[in-house]
Amino acid sequence: MYTLWRSLSTLLGRDRDIAGVTGHSAEEFAKFFARKIEDIRASTAGVPPAPITNCASSTMPSFRPCTTIEVHRIIMSSPVKSCSLDTVPTFLVRKFVDVLLPYLTAMVIVFVYELPRRLFHIGNFCF
Repeated sequence: MYTLWRSLSTLLGRDRDIAGVTGHSAEEFAKFFARKIEDIRASTAGVPPAPITNCASSTMPSFRPCTTIEVHRIIMSSPVKSCSLDTVPTFLVRKFVDVLLPYLTAMVIVFVYELPRRLFHIGNFCF
């Protein structure tokens, strides 16, 4: 069993050194993308801009903020999954949902309703 697991780990690359020197530098990375952007700009320099034919003209004035009941339902019906990028593991959010609910609801309202409304009033956005 150990031999099988070791072979599988090797195939998956789990035993490789990911913290070692790669031979790449941040400066090379930045130069690569700067060259790429320059090449794209040079190859499209004489091309006229694409016509914008469809502009968003509809609004949603009746878009209502969510309630704490809705946020609670969504949190509790979501799968209990987490990754290393999560600031708080899902199981903790679910365990303390009643304490966190007013704050989570306020965050949802700001990010889903207020922030886009403020951004789209800055200028005309066409898609």
